[in-house]
Amino acid sequence: MDKLKDRDGKRLQDFYLVERLSREDGCEWISRVYGETSGYVHLSSKHLFQTFTDIESDDRTVGIKIGAADHEWPEAIYVEAVDAFLAATKLYMKYLLGWGVTKQNPDEVARMRAQRERG
Repeated sequence: MDKLKDRDGKRLQDFYLVERLSREDGCEWISRVYGETSGYVHLSSKHLFQTFTDIESDDRTVGIKIGAADHEWPEAIYVEAVDAFLAATKLYMKYLLGWGVTKQNPDEVARMRAQRERG
């Protein structure tokens, strides 16, 4: 995906997409959500430190939790994650629909681009 380019020749890399999408009306949340969650997608300290419990600096020991259940997070965290996922999916579908319309109407797109270049 990050090898693809937009119409301005910019590579579709995470930081570019986040910056670009965050400027759209109603999408200001994207940069905050990306900042909070990208560490879970790209292996990072978020993965490692979420497993630690009972950190004891005196004797330099830690407990490690491993399991299917997560009882430490309030329900609101999960609701926010689902809401963000749904909003991101709707935004993705909007762009996918736009891409499909663009591909099905190349003459109209060329006319619009020429019009935009003329000012």
